[in-house]
This record gives sequence, C-alpha cells and structure tokens, in this order.
Amino acid sequence: MSLRVALSFVALMFLSACALLQSQEKAALGPWHLPFEAAEVSQLLKGSYQDQEFVLNAALKMDEDRLLLLGLDQMGRRAFSLTWDATGVHVDRAVWLPDALEARYILSDLMYAYWPLEKLVAQGLVVTQDGTKRTIFEEGQAIAFITKEGTTQRWAGQTVIENIKRGYRIEIQSQQTGETQ
Repeated sequence: MSLRVALSFVALMFLSACALLQSQEKAALGPWHLPFEAAEVSQLLKGSYQDQEFVLNAALKMDEDRLLLLGLDQMGRRAFSLTWDATGVHVDRAVWLPDALEARYILSDLMYAYWPLEKLVAQGLVVTQDGTKRTIFEEGQAIAFITKEGTTQRWAGQTVIENIKRGYRIEIQSQQTGETQ
C-alpha cells in the first residue's frame, strides 16, 4: 500500500468520525432556538483538568439565527469554533485541545450556567438553584456545580463551573460586548 493511499484512508476515516460526531450533536441538541435576548459576550476561561491548567479567550454571539462560540488560546490560536444553527451543532477543534475540553462540553457548561432555569428543565435536566448557585443532576447524581459570584446579571462578573462528570473546573469572567438586533 502506498503512502498516498494510506494517508487518503486515514483522512477518510477522520472525516467520517467528524461527520458522526456532528450528527450525534445534532440529535442531542436539535435546531437552534434563542433562549433569551440576543447578545455578544467576551469571556476569559481559566481552568484546570487533571494536572493541566488552561486559559482560553471566548467570543460568544447569539441571535435569532444561530449561536457562534469561538475559543482562542493565549497565543491567539483557534482552539475551537462552534456554530449551532437550524441544522444543529457544528464543531471544529484543534488537535492539541485536551479531549475533556471539547467545545460541545463547554457549550453544555455555558448552558448550565447562563440559560434560564425553565429552559434547562424543559430540556429534561434536573436542576436545583439556591440564589446564585446551581446544581445539575444526571440519574440522581450531581454532575456540575455552578456559582455566580458578585452579581446576578447574566453576562457580568465571575462564574465558576465545577464539572464533576468531566473532571474539570472553569472560572469564567464575562463581559457583554454588544447586543445583536
């Protein structure tokens, strides 16, 4: 088997796996529906996974048509881009990003932290909220703890997400940069 044939086979397998991942995500989240007002948000994500520390800058834009989430590392390299639109969720991620930090996991955590409680419950999640603290449950077990510190405004201040299921902790500093009309 020539090197060209082998590389073509590997590329084909990689593209097939990506298509499978995207179709699984579409089935899990379905088409995009704006859960609250349109917004543009800048976020600094600092976290730890196992013994690794990470810092990402994220830009989040959501309007009637789609949600766009872009993550950059400290050197400005694209870690991931995620689009959620009428056809589902589409993800492009850098190979160097740790597996536990997949963009769809970060999207889920952002939903846990920022979506209105009634929208999460409508999706079948079991959620408790006590003031600025939320706990997300799966099969009776707590899988994530979210704490909003300093303010009750959705896109201001610090939010801490401890995702027990995935084994990481993220501190998010958010600032709304604009609204989309």
